[in-house]
Amino acid sequence: MHARLALVMVILVAVLSAGASAASTAQGAGFRSLSAGGAHACAIRVADDTLACWGSDALGQASPPAGRYASVFTGPFHSCATRLLDHAAVCWGYNHAYYERFLPAAATASIAMGVFFICSLSADGGLICSDKSPSCDVCEDGVPLSQTPPGSFSAVTAGYDHACAIRSGDDALACWGGDAFDQASPPSGTFASVSAGYDFTCGVRLDHALRCWGAGAEDERRPPPGSFTTVAAGAAHVCALRTDRTIACWGRDTAGDTAAPPGSFVEVSAGYSFSCGVRADGSLACWGANDDGVTDPPAVDLTPPTVRCDASPAVLWPRNGKLVRVTVDVSVDDATSGPGGFVLLSVASDQVDRATGAGRHAGDIQDWTIGTADPVGFLRAETSGHAVRHYTLRYRGFDRAGNASDCTTTVTVPANRGRA
Repeated sequence: MHARLALVMVILVAVLSAGASAASTAQGAGFRSLSAGGAHACAIRVADDTLACWGSDALGQASPPAGRYASVFTGPFHSCATRLLDHAAVCWGYNHAYYERFLPAAATASIAMGVFFICSLSADGGLICSDKSPSCDVCEDGVPLSQTPPGSFSAVTAGYDHACAIRSGDDALACWGGDAFDQASPPSGTFASVSAGYDFTCGVRLDHALRCWGAGAEDERRPPPGSFTTVAAGAAHVCALRTDRTIACWGRDTAGDTAAPPGSFVEVSAGYSFSCGVRADGSLACWGANDDGVTDPPAVDLTPPTVRCDASPAVLWPRNGKLVRVTVDVSVDDATSGPGGFVLLSVASDQVDRATGAGRHAGDIQDWTIGTADPVGFLRAETSGHAVRHYTLRYRGFDRAGNASDCTTTVTVPANRGRA
């Protein structure tokens, strides 16, 4: 069983852990920090910073732990993420305890996973890599992946038996490990993004030009012309995000690997023979081989909830200048993702507050806490002259996907019994 598993694993490749981006949607809904692995993918929900994974879960790689997270990274058969609170890393899936030994003791900035090795960047740019895992029965010998180059780095990526990283000081590339096809022999220049595939590598220069090197049996080394921001390499296909936020893919296309959908995207990540992207509205799109449902990502609720608010009492009478306790009933309804709570945005009056000191004239609006779920406070039953007074209370309700809607309720102080 163990030897057979190892043989199956050799077939797959390492993919770029492209989950460090933190783009979010204006609605507060959807996903960020997308990362595609061998036959599974993970992303972080914008609304509550929890993890969502889908696709193959044969080794627990798509069963993330609970909690709130900053970034997520996937490998062929395992996944890792950094916690939101302290950026400490945790891993799950195949042999995750071994890989966790090579994570920084302090805050982790980025993680890249090959088939049988892992590299991590600490918050200060320090680079750590393992050699091939001792559980690999058929790994090639003599590839010193743990002999990382000196210096400080801002990004790292892992291929099958090679890795590359971008230096912090000059944005140049450093690559090491297997170099049979020159996949670890990068061109000179400065780079903004780099991604290692099976036996090739691609990078986006700071001037947005795209370069690929190494093996190219499936035309992986032949990117389309244009201006790009990020690149993500799979087994034998590559996808990149253009500066106009559309996605271009090239290379092997046996299962629609390069059939990127149209539209505006903020992230892209490539798995073994599939890819996924985060659209500008926070929703997910995946294409390519649909092994274990990996191209069927979780849906995004972009419909705002129905929010209602009603004050009681809604009329303050008699007009005696006293503070009256007012309670607002706020209801949030959402059939898709469920209600997520509410906050008080404002309490205002259309008449000037004539407060002059303590006691009776300490203020007409009291004991309301803006920015909290506060439904109770005091309003003064007082008007200026013979004009009707209106107090307006505004609340914002959320659903569990992070969508929001506002509601207002009015409390009236009549000038007399006949003018409300």
